[in-house]
Amino acid sequence: MKGRSTLNKALIHVILILVSITMIVPFAWMVLTSFKTVTESTSVNPFTIFPAHWITSNFSEVIKNMDFIHLYINTLLLIVGRVFFAVITEL
Repeated sequence: MKGRSTLNKALIHVILILVSITMIVPFAWMVLTSFKTVTESTSVNPFTIFPAHWITSNFSEVIKNMDFIHLYINTLLLIVGRVFFAVITEL
Protein backbone atom coordinates (compact mmCIF):
# COMPACT_ATOMS: atom_id res chain seq x y z
CA MET A 1 0.00 0.00 0.00
CA LYS A 2 2.83 2.38 0.84
CA GLY A 3 4.57 1.62 -2.46
CA ARG A 4 1.44 2.49 -4.41
CA SER A 5 1.09 5.80 -2.53
CA THR A 6 4.72 6.66 -3.30
CA LEU A 7 4.16 5.80 -6.97
CA ASN A 8 1.05 7.99 -7.11
CA LYS A 9 2.92 10.90 -5.53
CA ALA A 10 5.81 10.46 -7.96
CA LEU A 11 3.42 10.42 -10.92
CA ILE A 12 1.67 13.56 -9.68
CA HIS A 13 5.04 15.30 -9.27
CA VAL A 14 6.10 14.32 -12.80
CA ILE A 15 2.84 15.66 -14.22
CA LEU A 16 3.20 18.91 -12.26
CA ILE A 17 6.79 19.32 -13.46
CA LEU A 18 5.74 18.78 -17.09
CA VAL A 19 2.91 21.29 -16.78
CA SER A 20 5.29 23.78 -15.15
CA ILE A 21 7.79 23.37 -17.98
CA THR A 22 5.10 23.97 -20.61
CA MET A 23 4.25 27.24 -18.88
CA ILE A 24 7.80 28.43 -18.17
CA VAL A 25 9.41 27.66 -21.55
CA PRO A 26 7.33 30.14 -23.64
CA PHE A 27 7.97 32.89 -21.09
CA ALA A 28 11.72 32.16 -21.04
CA TRP A 29 11.73 32.02 -24.87
CA MET A 30 10.04 35.44 -25.01
CA VAL A 31 12.53 36.99 -22.59
CA LEU A 32 15.54 35.51 -24.40
CA THR A 33 14.19 36.61 -27.78
CA SER A 34 13.90 40.18 -26.52
CA PHE A 35 17.70 40.28 -26.27
CA LYS A 36 18.22 39.12 -29.89
CA THR A 37 18.57 41.18 -33.04
CA VAL A 38 15.69 41.19 -35.52
CA THR A 39 17.62 38.97 -37.94
CA GLU A 40 18.52 36.54 -35.23
CA SER A 41 15.02 36.34 -33.80
CA THR A 42 13.42 35.75 -37.21
CA SER A 43 16.04 33.31 -38.48
CA VAL A 44 15.07 29.91 -39.84
CA ASN A 45 17.07 28.03 -37.21
CA PRO A 46 14.73 27.82 -34.20
CA PHE A 47 17.23 25.99 -32.02
CA THR A 48 19.36 29.00 -31.16
CA ILE A 49 17.98 29.53 -27.70
CA PHE A 50 20.50 32.05 -26.40
CA PRO A 51 21.34 35.17 -28.41
CA ALA A 52 24.74 35.31 -30.09
CA HIS A 53 25.00 39.00 -29.19
CA TRP A 54 23.03 40.19 -26.18
CA ILE A 55 21.48 43.57 -26.98
CA THR A 56 19.35 45.79 -24.79
CA SER A 57 18.52 48.41 -27.40
CA ASN A 58 15.23 46.62 -28.13
CA PHE A 59 13.84 47.91 -24.86
CA SER A 60 14.71 51.53 -25.60
CA GLU A 61 13.24 51.09 -29.11
CA VAL A 62 9.93 50.00 -27.61
CA ILE A 63 9.85 52.99 -25.30
CA LYS A 64 10.81 55.40 -28.13
CA ASN A 65 8.71 54.06 -31.00
CA MET A 66 5.59 53.09 -29.09
CA ASP A 67 3.71 55.31 -26.74
CA PHE A 68 4.76 52.95 -23.97
CA ILE A 69 4.11 55.37 -21.13
CA HIS A 70 0.55 55.98 -22.39
CA LEU A 71 -0.05 52.23 -22.66
CA TYR A 72 1.32 51.75 -19.14
CA ILE A 73 -0.99 54.43 -17.73
CA ASN A 74 -3.97 52.83 -19.51
CA THR A 75 -3.07 49.49 -17.95
CA LEU A 76 -2.83 51.05 -14.49
CA LEU A 77 -6.23 52.71 -14.93
CA LEU A 78 -7.79 49.41 -15.97
CA ILE A 79 -6.27 47.63 -12.99
CA VAL A 80 -7.42 50.27 -10.52
CA GLY A 81 -10.92 50.22 -12.02
CA ARG A 82 -11.20 46.45 -11.89
CA VAL A 83 -9.95 46.29 -8.30
CA PHE A 84 -12.35 49.06 -7.30
CA PHE A 85 -15.37 47.32 -8.84
CA ALA A 86 -14.28 43.95 -7.46
CA VAL A 87 -14.17 45.41 -3.96
CA ILE A 88 -17.51 47.20 -4.39
CA THR A 89 -19.32 44.12 -5.72
CA GLU A 90 -17.98 41.91 -2.93
CA LEU A 91 -19.27 44.17 -0.15
